[in-house]
Amino acid sequence: MSQPPTSLTILFADISGSTRLYETLGDKIALEKIDHCLTLLGKVAQRYSGEVIKTIGDEIMCAFPTASSAVEAAMVMQQDLIASTSTLHVRIGLHFGEVIRDGSDVFGDAVNVAARMTRLAVPDQIMTTRETAEAVPQYCAPISAISDKPASRANARTSRFARSSGTTMQT
Repeated sequence: MSQPPTSLTILFADISGSTRLYETLGDKIALEKIDHCLTLLGKVAQRYSGEVIKTIGDEIMCAFPTASSAVEAAMVMQQDLIASTSTLHVRIGLHFGEVIRDGSDVFGDAVNVAARMTRLAVPDQIMTTRETAEAVPQYCAPISAISDKPASRANARTSRFARSSGTTMQT
């Protein structure tokens, strides 16, 4: 049974190149590496008040109570993977907005937009919407627009931002 709409930040983290990983390492070793990576990402999410909603193949979907907790988790996810001996890379997309909970799952435009942000990201990149970035100015500062002629509503919401540490977080 669905509950009344609530605002959450939805984060997707997708392991880049997993198909090639299965081809080169074989099913068993590739699955072990992907499971280990998804477990690491889930633990980071929980450390930042996130809830793992589900894993979908080589992707994890999480919900956070605030945009700042999701952005902090996303940055730590990327940093932890880079610092580890893992050769895996993830693309992260997130969006803060209204969702509908149905059991342990969440649905709504915020989920769709977060998924779209993930597809727009490149490996080792965090992509979010302008609205979400503006909610966490301590982490982002605008650089430039991605496109003058957006192909979709999600693209219309995006612009490029830099984290204050100097690395780029695409939004």
